[in-house]
Amino acid sequence: MIEAEYALHMARSVLAADDEARRQGFDPLRVGFDTTPLSGPGEDFVAALTDHGGTEFTAALGYVGLDLFPDVFQPPSASTRTSPCATPTARRPGSSTPSAC
Repeated sequence: MIEAEYALHMARSVLAADDEARRQGFDPLRVGFDTTPLSGPGEDFVAALTDHGGTEFTAALGYVGLDLFPDVFQPPSASTRTSPCATPTARRPGSSTPSAC
């Protein structure tokens, strides 16, 4: 299973980076990773990550960044889309004609 392999490598990488940071004297440095909200087939990833890393991993983990981007999980509705031609910033300086049109 790819997710389990990835979780194992992620846990090992966080542990190694945290160990190296402490060894080098960078105690304030926090080691972590970014992810998107997990649902569906990927929702077991965090559980696999903590299972593989154990308490040593969770103690070394300084942060988990949660990436949330518009339109990642569903396309925007037609009413929320705007044409670059309709925005004032798309106009050429000194012109009333949109530059992208």
